[in-house]
Amino acid sequence: LFDQALTTDDRMLIFSNMSTVISVFYSSNDLDLLLSSPIKSFKLFCGKFLEALFESSWITMIFIFPLIYSVAKFYQASPIYSISTFFLLLPYLMIPTALAFIISTLYLAFIPPKLSRVLYRLVFVCLVTGAFYSLYYLFFKEQYFSFKSPNDILKILAIFSLPNQPYLPSYWLSTILADSLLGNTLLIKEYVVLLFSSALSLFSFSFLLFHLAHFS
Repeated sequence: LFDQALTTDDRMLIFSNMSTVISVFYSSNDLDLLLSSPIKSFKLFCGKFLEALFESSWITMIFIFPLIYSVAKFYQASPIYSISTFFLLLPYLMIPTALAFIISTLYLAFIPPKLSRVLYRLVFVCLVTGAFYSLYYLFFKEQYFSFKSPNDILKILAIFSLPNQPYLPSYWLSTILADSLLGNTLLIKEYVVLLFSSALSLFSFSFLLFHLAHFS
Protein backbone atom coordinates (compact mmCIF):
# COMPACT_ATOMS: atom_id res chain seq x y z
CA LEU A 1 0.00 0.00 0.00
CA PHE A 2 2.81 2.43 0.90
CA ASP A 3 4.62 1.37 -2.25
CA GLN A 4 1.73 2.21 -4.60
CA ALA A 5 0.80 5.48 -2.91
CA LEU A 6 4.32 6.88 -2.65
CA THR A 7 5.31 5.79 -6.17
CA THR A 8 2.41 7.76 -7.63
CA ASP A 9 3.23 10.74 -5.39
CA ASP A 10 6.86 10.67 -6.54
CA ARG A 11 5.92 11.39 -10.15
CA MET A 12 3.22 13.88 -9.29
CA LEU A 13 5.53 15.85 -6.99
CA ILE A 14 8.19 16.29 -9.66
CA PHE A 15 5.59 17.55 -12.14
CA SER A 16 3.88 19.93 -9.70
CA ASN A 17 7.19 21.23 -8.34
CA MET A 18 8.39 22.26 -11.79
CA SER A 19 5.55 24.75 -12.21
CA THR A 20 5.73 25.93 -8.59
CA VAL A 21 9.49 26.47 -8.64
CA ILE A 22 9.29 28.58 -11.81
CA SER A 23 6.50 30.63 -10.23
CA VAL A 24 8.18 31.12 -6.85
CA PHE A 25 11.82 31.58 -7.87
CA TYR A 26 11.60 33.21 -11.27
CA SER A 27 8.15 34.75 -11.86
CA SER A 28 7.14 36.14 -8.46
CA ASN A 29 6.46 39.88 -8.21
CA ASP A 30 8.63 40.35 -5.12
CA LEU A 31 11.75 38.66 -6.52
CA ASP A 32 13.51 41.86 -7.67
CA LEU A 33 12.74 43.56 -4.37
CA LEU A 34 14.09 40.64 -2.34
CA LEU A 35 17.23 40.34 -4.44
CA SER A 36 18.00 44.04 -3.97
CA SER A 37 17.40 43.89 -0.21
CA PRO A 38 20.20 43.17 2.33
CA ILE A 39 18.80 39.70 3.03
CA LYS A 40 21.49 37.01 2.92
CA SER A 41 21.34 34.67 -0.04
CA PHE A 42 20.95 31.54 2.11
CA LYS A 43 18.06 33.01 4.10
CA LEU A 44 16.34 34.16 0.93
CA PHE A 45 16.80 30.77 -0.71
CA CYS A 46 15.46 28.91 2.35
CA GLY A 47 12.36 31.10 2.45
CA LYS A 48 11.64 30.62 -1.25
CA PHE A 49 12.43 26.90 -1.04
CA LEU A 50 9.99 26.39 1.84
CA GLU A 51 7.34 28.36 -0.04
CA ALA A 52 7.75 26.16 -3.11
CA LEU A 53 7.85 23.02 -0.95
CA PHE A 54 4.58 23.85 0.80
CA GLU A 55 2.72 25.01 -2.32
CA SER A 56 3.59 21.87 -4.26
CA SER A 57 3.28 19.32 -1.45
CA TRP A 58 0.28 20.28 0.70
CA ILE A 59 -2.08 18.04 -1.29
CA THR A 60 0.33 15.13 -0.86
CA MET A 61 0.50 15.72 2.89
CA ILE A 62 -3.30 15.82 3.17
CA PHE A 63 -3.46 12.52 1.28
CA ILE A 64 -0.59 10.68 2.97
CA PHE A 65 -1.25 11.52 6.64
CA PRO A 66 -4.66 9.73 6.85
CA LEU A 67 -3.10 6.74 5.09
CA ILE A 68 -0.23 6.55 7.58
CA TYR A 69 -2.61 7.03 10.52
CA SER A 70 -4.92 4.25 9.30
CA VAL A 71 -2.10 1.78 8.73
CA ALA A 72 -0.46 2.64 12.07
CA LYS A 73 -3.78 2.17 13.88
CA PHE A 74 -4.38 -1.16 12.13
CA TYR A 75 -0.93 -2.46 13.16
CA GLN A 76 -1.25 -0.83 16.61
CA ALA A 77 1.97 1.11 16.14
CA SER A 78 3.30 3.36 18.89
CA PRO A 79 3.01 7.18 18.71
CA ILE A 80 6.76 7.29 18.01
CA TYR A 81 6.03 5.71 14.62
CA SER A 82 3.72 8.56 13.61
CA ILE A 83 6.14 11.22 14.87
CA SER A 84 9.12 9.69 13.08
CA THR A 85 7.07 9.42 9.89
CA PHE A 86 6.56 13.19 9.93
CA PHE A 87 10.34 13.77 10.07
CA LEU A 88 10.90 11.22 7.29
CA LEU A 89 8.42 12.97 5.02
CA LEU A 90 10.45 16.20 5.15
CA PRO A 91 13.49 14.89 3.19
CA TYR A 92 11.15 12.88 0.96
CA LEU A 93 9.35 16.10 -0.06
CA MET A 94 12.58 18.10 -0.27
CA ILE A 95 14.06 15.84 -2.94
CA PRO A 96 11.53 16.58 -5.75
CA THR A 97 11.54 20.30 -4.88
CA ALA A 98 15.33 20.48 -5.13
CA LEU A 99 15.36 18.40 -8.31
CA ALA A 100 12.70 20.63 -9.85
CA PHE A 101 14.74 23.72 -8.95
CA ILE A 102 17.90 22.29 -10.54
CA ILE A 103 16.09 21.24 -13.72
CA SER A 104 14.18 24.53 -13.94
CA THR A 105 17.32 26.62 -13.44
CA LEU A 106 19.21 24.79 -16.17
CA TYR A 107 16.14 24.88 -18.42
CA LEU A 108 15.52 28.60 -17.94
CA ALA A 109 19.12 29.35 -18.83
CA PHE A 110 18.00 28.85 -22.43
CA ILE A 111 14.23 29.60 -22.36
CA PRO A 112 12.61 32.70 -20.77
CA PRO A 113 10.34 32.05 -17.72
CA LYS A 114 7.16 33.42 -19.35
CA LEU A 115 7.53 31.22 -22.43
CA SER A 116 8.46 28.27 -20.22
CA ARG A 117 5.25 28.58 -18.19
CA VAL A 118 3.18 28.64 -21.40
CA LEU A 119 4.92 25.53 -22.73
CA TYR A 120 4.57 23.80 -19.37
CA ARG A 121 0.83 24.49 -19.25
CA LEU A 122 0.47 23.21 -22.81
CA VAL A 123 2.16 19.95 -21.87
CA PHE A 124 -0.07 19.70 -18.78
CA VAL A 125 -3.23 20.15 -20.88
CA CYS A 126 -2.03 17.46 -23.30
CA LEU A 127 -1.35 15.03 -20.44
CA VAL A 128 -4.74 15.65 -18.82
CA THR A 129 -6.50 15.24 -22.16
CA GLY A 130 -4.68 11.97 -22.76
CA ALA A 131 -5.58 10.71 -19.28
CA PHE A 132 -9.28 11.51 -19.73
CA TYR A 133 -9.31 9.84 -23.15
CA SER A 134 -7.67 6.72 -21.70
CA LEU A 135 -10.23 6.53 -18.88
CA TYR A 136 -13.10 7.04 -21.34
CA TYR A 137 -11.75 4.36 -23.67
CA LEU A 138 -11.24 1.83 -20.89
CA PHE A 139 -14.41 2.31 -18.85
CA PHE A 140 -17.08 3.58 -21.25
CA LYS A 141 -16.29 2.95 -24.89
CA GLU A 142 -14.98 -0.60 -24.84
CA GLN A 143 -16.40 -1.58 -21.43
CA TYR A 144 -13.41 -3.73 -20.62
CA PHE A 145 -13.75 -3.14 -16.90
CA SER A 146 -16.38 -2.51 -14.28
CA PHE A 147 -16.28 -1.83 -10.57
CA LYS A 148 -18.59 -4.74 -9.79
CA SER A 149 -15.90 -7.42 -9.82
CA PRO A 150 -12.88 -7.40 -7.47
CA ASN A 151 -10.77 -8.88 -10.27
CA ASP A 152 -11.56 -5.91 -12.51
CA ILE A 153 -10.53 -3.49 -9.77
CA LEU A 154 -7.22 -5.33 -9.34
CA LYS A 155 -6.65 -5.21 -13.10
CA ILE A 156 -7.27 -1.46 -13.11
CA LEU A 157 -4.79 -0.95 -10.27
CA ALA A 158 -2.22 -3.08 -12.09
CA ILE A 159 -2.59 -1.01 -15.28
CA PHE A 160 -2.21 2.36 -13.57
CA SER A 161 0.44 1.29 -11.05
CA LEU A 162 4.02 2.38 -11.71
CA PRO A 163 7.15 0.35 -11.00
CA ASN A 164 8.92 1.40 -7.83
CA GLN A 165 12.67 1.10 -8.34
CA PRO A 166 15.24 0.77 -5.50
CA TYR A 167 16.92 4.03 -6.56
CA LEU A 168 13.74 6.11 -6.04
CA PRO A 169 12.99 8.01 -2.78
CA SER A 170 9.50 6.52 -2.75
CA TYR A 171 11.06 3.05 -2.50
CA TRP A 172 13.31 4.12 0.37
CA LEU A 173 10.46 5.69 2.34
CA SER A 174 7.95 2.91 1.69
CA THR A 175 10.54 0.33 2.76
CA ILE A 176 11.28 2.26 5.96
CA LEU A 177 7.59 2.63 6.85
CA ALA A 178 6.66 -0.97 6.03
CA ASP A 179 9.70 -2.59 7.68
CA SER A 180 9.23 -0.47 10.81
CA LEU A 181 5.71 -1.88 11.22
CA LEU A 182 6.81 -5.44 10.52
CA GLY A 183 9.90 -5.26 12.73
CA ASN A 184 12.40 -5.80 9.91
CA THR A 185 15.17 -3.39 10.88
CA LEU A 186 17.91 -4.76 8.59
CA LEU A 187 17.79 -2.02 5.90
CA ILE A 188 16.04 0.79 7.77
CA LYS A 189 19.19 2.65 8.85
CA GLU A 190 20.70 2.48 5.35
CA TYR A 191 17.56 3.89 3.71
CA VAL A 192 17.18 6.61 6.36
CA VAL A 193 20.76 7.76 5.74
CA LEU A 194 20.20 7.58 1.99
CA LEU A 195 17.00 9.62 2.24
CA PHE A 196 18.45 12.41 4.36
CA SER A 197 21.82 12.55 2.59
CA SER A 198 20.14 12.78 -0.83
CA ALA A 199 17.83 15.56 0.34
CA LEU A 200 20.69 17.56 1.89
CA SER A 201 22.95 17.07 -1.14
CA LEU A 202 20.30 18.22 -3.60
CA PHE A 203 19.35 21.14 -1.34
CA SER A 204 22.99 22.24 -1.14
CA PHE A 205 23.45 21.99 -4.90
CA SER A 206 20.23 23.96 -5.44
CA PHE A 207 21.48 26.74 -3.17
CA LEU A 208 24.77 26.80 -5.04
CA LEU A 209 22.94 27.28 -8.35
CA PHE A 210 20.73 29.97 -6.79
CA HIS A 211 23.73 31.84 -5.40
CA LEU A 212 25.61 31.65 -8.70
CA ALA A 213 22.58 32.80 -10.67
CA HIS A 214 21.67 35.80 -8.52
CA PHE A 215 24.62 36.80 -6.33
CA SER A 216 27.73 36.18 -8.41
